[in-house]
Amino acid sequence: ERLTGLSPLKAGRVLRALPDAASIPRRQLETPERCAALAVLRAHTPIRRLISRHTRALPRRYFREGRLKTPSAEHRVDDRFLELTAAERSVYEAVESATSRRPGTKRRAANGRPSAS
Repeated sequence: ERLTGLSPLKAGRVLRALPDAASIPRRQLETPERCAALAVLRAHTPIRRLISRHTRALPRRYFREGRLKTPSAEHRVDDRFLELTAAERSVYEAVESATSRRPGTKRRAANGRPSAS
């Protein structure tokens, strides 16, 4: 209920529909219930238990609080841009094209529509 924002009755309906082998219970969910189902699935992925994500701010805070004995490294980003020759640019663009989308799929804009390129 807290995660989904639904009433206990509707939250129960969502939780029963998710593991059902038949797709009909999931198809019968209304839009708010489907959004709640997605929230539940995103919050409880199998890999989530295995991954611990921390920003650099957290280890720094732990160091200040004395929980860590060594400080977190400070990083300074120094972007350097290289001029590519025509041949290098051609290879770069070919690799970018090959790795940026799966074979057989059209590029799509953020809104899901096919992009102009």
